[in-house]
Amino acid sequence: MRTLRLSTAQSRNFTNDSPFHVGSSWIIDYTNRPNCIAPHMEDVNVDAYTHIADTFDFSKLFGANKLELRVWRDGPETLFDGVLTSEMSQARTLAGGLYVFQGGKTPSMSLGYWSPNRDLRARRSRRHSGRVGFDVYYIDDSGTDGTVRIVHSGFEPLPPTIPVGSMLSLSLARWWRPRGDSDQRERCALQICDLLF
Repeated sequence: MRTLRLSTAQSRNFTNDSPFHVGSSWIIDYTNRPNCIAPHMEDVNVDAYTHIADTFDFSKLFGANKLELRVWRDGPETLFDGVLTSEMSQARTLAGGLYVFQGGKTPSMSLGYWSPNRDLRARRSRRHSGRVGFDVYYIDDSGTDGTVRIVHSGFEPLPPTIPVGSMLSLSLARWWRPRGDSDQRERCALQICDLLF
């Protein structure tokens, strides 16, 4: 079993009206997305799909020992080969959290699963942007030096608190360069995709 990031047959992101949702099961025919740039080697284009079921018990999936799924069970410093950094301007601190910067170390994957060792709490919502997601979740309430911000980019809403022991799917956004930022390096931002259980 491998983890995939799905795109349309035209290499575009699926929109919130796509048939796929958390917990649904599908048989898909896919091809590797052309011109993938590390770490986004899991990107595929969906050519055809057949619906199987609307519900799936993720706890059973992650209980299986033979799966080759990347699962982190510690703090955020262990995510994505430990190469994420929070070095950023104040503007980016307000916008997000942890990044991989072009020219630095690149992790070996762009998708994975995390069971956080502390509760995550929503502190801000950008739902007015038109997407369901974009709550910003925080861990470590002990002070600003220990606080990590992770943006939720999924389409399905998350609860105000994600308790320790939950299972989240995480991804690194594709390479981008923000407009109007004095630091013009391309970067991939850490984001929460979905809450699985």
